[in-house]
Amino acid sequence: MMRIGTRGIDRGTHQNDGGFTLIEVVIALTILAVMGVIALEAFRLGHHSWEKIERRAEMDQRLRVTYDLLAREFAQLEPVMMKIDGRRVTAFRGSADRLLFYGAPDVTAVDPYAGMVRRVSVVVEPEKGLVLQEGWPLVDGQIGLEPGAAVRVLDPRATAIRFRYLAPPVQDMAVPHWIEEWDPLERVVNSLKPLGSRTANSVLLPSMIEMTITLLEARAPRVRQFLFPIRIGHYLL
Repeated sequence: MMRIGTRGIDRGTHQNDGGFTLIEVVIALTILAVMGVIALEAFRLGHHSWEKIERRAEMDQRLRVTYDLLAREFAQLEPVMMKIDGRRVTAFRGSADRLLFYGAPDVTAVDPYAGMVRRVSVVVEPEKGLVLQEGWPLVDGQIGLEPGAAVRVLDPRATAIRFRYLAPPVQDMAVPHWIEEWDPLERVVNSLKPLGSRTANSVLLPSMIEMTITLLEARAPRVRQFLFPIRIGHYLL
């Protein structure tokens, strides 16, 4: 009797060892659930990182397009002479937050004034960002250094801009030097002035323009700096 009972118990124990207990099933399901959550979180983080990289690449591409457009504008800068306060000066004026100059005709434009000299201004406007303002003196009759009426938005993320101008060596300054303002009235050619005076030089255009732009991005503002060489008219004798 005892031996039979023992064999029956042993046979029942052997049958239980061939399956899973409820606790083992719960533990296995828990492990699978945790692994699934980890895999899902890794996929989410990877997708988020990919989207962030895509957004940054798109922003950088827009910034490169803006840089190329401005570089082309500065390469087409024309040293147009005009009269301000009775003085004949070069039509180029730069301040810390705005730049105005005359540019060559834009042959790629489709507007009816494409073949005319343009009056160009670069500035950051509220709610618009970095804009390029254009005017055509022969059309609107405004011969001067005033912003044009036509506006092209270059980068709506821009919230601030700062310009500096590299003045070439002159008689009273032996090395190039950066200045915050470029006033054409201070660049009048006057050969009758004695050597060493501020207006005795014939430097009418800077040799380089530095532009520092602040861009509004998702987490924090981003500051980028660019240099644009002016390849014409450093010295107009």
